[in-house]
Amino acid sequence: MRFCLGRVPANSGFDPLRDGWQRVREPGLLAFYAAGIPMAAVVCAALSIAIASVGDRSATIVIKPGDVTPPRMLFGLSVAVGTFFLVLAIHEAVHLIAHPGNGWSNDSVVGVWPARGVAYAHYDGEISRNRFIVMAALPFVVLSLGPVALFWATGRVNLWVAFLALLNGIGSAFDLIVIAICLRQIPGNAVLRNKGWETYWRARDA
Repeated sequence: MRFCLGRVPANSGFDPLRDGWQRVREPGLLAFYAAGIPMAAVVCAALSIAIASVGDRSATIVIKPGDVTPPRMLFGLSVAVGTFFLVLAIHEAVHLIAHPGNGWSNDSVVGVWPARGVAYAHYDGEISRNRFIVMAALPFVVLSLGPVALFWATGRVNLWVAFLALLNGIGSAFDLIVIAICLRQIPGNAVLRNKGWETYWRARDA
């Protein structure tokens, strides 16, 4: 495992022009964000409806006039910010666990690109398309769908866990876009590899 501050490093030893690699058509970062915002809204709304449908009235938030005080607002803000960074860390850790070698390989790169507001768990080696899709989807399944399924199974809703699931759902919207791009452009029997942010694929037997 390697750590990186800044953009995803491009592997100088990988030349996609050789061996029949084809580049995946992907939106630029700004277009990716633009597409992710409405997707995040849809995912967040769907998760909210699913959580509310559990019908746990004890989880209803009731705010009384005396409840809104500066200390309580500061505490609530601190919890929200702390939960955001916790979700971010766990989200990338779940991606990492799904890497070949469970993230311990030298091909696994964990990084933060502050200038673009991006955190990533990048796999620098060759990987099958289906394994990549599992890797991309796993945080959404574990951290968003998992809590909703637990709420439905128990009939009870934990508000903090629900907030965690919603935050993760917002972040996972971008993973879902990546999955849609892969399903549309990359055959099921293909392998793919990244050079920085660019994604390439070829048939497995190429």
